Amino acid sequence: MLKMIDNNTCDVALGITLEADTYGATASSLARCSARCIMHRTHPLAKQDVVSISSLQNQTFVELMADSPLRARVDYIMQTVDIKRHIAAEMRHMRGVCALVDRGLGVAVIDPIAELLLQGTAVISKPIEPTIEWEIALLKSKNKPLSNVAGSFCEEIYTEIDSLHKMGILTSLK
Repeated sequence: MLKMIDNNTCDVALGITLEADTYGATASSLARCSARCIMHRTHPLAKQDVVSISSLQNQTFVELMADSPLRARVDYIMQTVDIKRHIAAEMRHMRGVCALVDRGLGVAVIDPIAELLLQGTAVISKPIEPTIEWEIALLKSKNKPLSNVAGSFCEEIYTEIDSLHKMGILTSLK
């Protein structure tokens, strides 16, 4: 998305990276996210109030594709603390990850906004300890003013972020 902003093929984007300067973009932090661990309600980890990283040792995972920033962060943490996991499937989209977990294929680490996809499923979500955190940022071009449509879209994003704060899905940066 940053490359698209730099090439003027995208006006605005949401991301979890703040390395926007090299792409001619500005990043405005909107909220802080804490990853969640999801599993089928019958999974042994479902009994825990909080899922420790060490309890993920040798678990079967459903993962996002390797080029996902969240996946990269999870991979780094798992390697740092030497957690071995069995990757049963990789999906491009969080909806697919949640659907496979709902079918009992394994556990997954998701962003908290994806919890909205869990309604009506047999999947439960638990906090992870230690936390895996990042910021959601609104990315815009440094060199090109926003169109009225893009500006209106940004206002909708701010409204939705505020709603997610009120729901307890996102936390404030302060």
